[in-house]
Amino acid sequence: MDRKHYLSAWQVSAMGKLLGQNQYHGAWSTLFTATDPSLTGKGFGYYGPNWAGAWHATERQPGTKAARNPVSCWRLFEETVKVLENIVGSKAMPPVPRHPDESRGAASLKGNIRSTTDKSNVQRPMAVAA
Repeated sequence: MDRKHYLSAWQVSAMGKLLGQNQYHGAWSTLFTATDPSLTGKGFGYYGPNWAGAWHATERQPGTKAARNPVSCWRLFEETVKVLENIVGSKAMPPVPRHPDESRGAASLKGNIRSTTDKSNVQRPMAVAA
């Protein structure tokens, strides 16, 4: 038996059980945001476990500077929509905001929107940092 690799695997497993979540607890944030009626029409938000209540999905602030940047968040959202449209087809997609003004938090972007053309020559709104 390779004791070095066995010990490493045991340590990873023990730390995962101590600090991590099982698959059921890991899915709670997604299930909460998909099914909680109080979130209907609320727009974009960041939901996940807080450190003190590790098993509860609550609205919270993202941990990184990039995740708090509304421009980066909007670009990530647009790319995610493109990927989903490619997978399920654009006709199967539910209506999604196509402009930051249609989402919560748009007040911070108002007046900072300009149009851009990407490689596919499709004109899209682009948020610009103030």
